[in-house]
Amino acid sequence: MPYKRVPKSFKPGGWLDLVGFFWCAREYERHPVEDVCRLYESAFGKFVTVGQMRAAASNHGWKPHRRDSRKKWTDEQLGWLEDRVPIMSRSEVVALFEEEWGRKITAAAIDGLSHKYGWQGAPNTGRFVPGDPRSGVHTPEQRNAFLEGGKATRFKNGHNNNHEFPMYAERWRIAGPQKVRTLFIKVPGPDPYRRDFPCHEKYHWIRKAVWVWEQAHGPVPEGHAVVQLDGDAANCELENLDCVPRGVLAVMNRHGPEYAGPEANPARVRLAQLKHQMS
Repeated sequence: MPYKRVPKSFKPGGWLDLVGFFWCAREYERHPVEDVCRLYESAFGKFVTVGQMRAAASNHGWKPHRRDSRKKWTDEQLGWLEDRVPIMSRSEVVALFEEEWGRKITAAAIDGLSHKYGWQGAPNTGRFVPGDPRSGVHTPEQRNAFLEGGKATRFKNGHNNNHEFPMYAERWRIAGPQKVRTLFIKVPGPDPYRRDFPCHEKYHWIRKAVWVWEQAHGPVPEGHAVVQLDGDAANCELENLDCVPRGVLAVMNRHGPEYAGPEANPARVRLAQLKHQMS
């Protein structure tokens, strides 16, 4: 018996008496709850619902019945699977197993057995090799027709990547929700401003305004930025460039990237410098 004495939580009364308590504690672990209710009615002549039986089990800690749902595999079936799982697909093993042994098996069950016994499944590359009967390509003529038919949707070369641009080529980059356009130039050597980022060793892209300024005045000091005085991103002449602290740049960008025009924008830059000095 699971219990040698009556637990303190048991209170006689209702449908469960002392004898029925020990009977249920023994039979609840042996049978499903529906069968326990039926057997209890036959043994004691009292009708008990499944909910009442489960409530009593929860109150008194009876262990539930464990259904043995695991499938039993014979040694012959395991040997048959071990020979075919490494060389056949799961769908083929499922179909042949049902035909050979007269019982169904799922791909999940095969994966579980493979994990349990260390079977290496057939490699799945996601494509058919030439000559595979499942690919529909059986002859060289069929294979050539298959390759010719895919040319219409095949990727066509012709785009310009970073390697195809010649040295000192220029291109525009558009970034941010406000679609700010910036002119970049391809120059030789690694990028000195991105030491923590793995960049190309032979060349890098840099803002043309920064590159023009560095050719005349050397590297941009830390905490500074190169700006175009007239606000035109395409005008990278040295006379139109100035190196200002980033605090000045923050004052300039406070109201967005818009500017008053080529004539008035230099005054906007100088006004931002005065506000930065005053603050």
